[in-house]
Amino acid sequence: MGAHRNLDAVGAAFTEAALDPTRWTAAMDAAAEATGSAGATLLPLRGRLPEVPVSESIGAAAEDYIRNGWIHRDERFRGMDALLPSSRSSISRRLTK
Repeated sequence: MGAHRNLDAVGAAFTEAALDPTRWTAAMDAAAEATGSAGATLLPLRGRLPEVPVSESIGAAAEDYIRNGWIHRDERFRGMDALLPSSRSSISRRLTK
């Protein structure tokens, strides 16, 4: 297994972060490194942004996403009704506010 596929390290980092929320950035860094990605984030299927963990490498982009209003016009949410059919009305209500 190569250096970019150490998912055990990701699991350990997530466990640490679940016990100590200050460790979520490090956990996202571990996920990005293990997968060979430029960065990592966890987006909730339910709940509100912008309180989501992101890796240090994409922290500035995440801040711009919120500060510049992209959070209110994110095209990914258009598919949420199909993904979570039991929550159609709550997602639609939240996105149209």
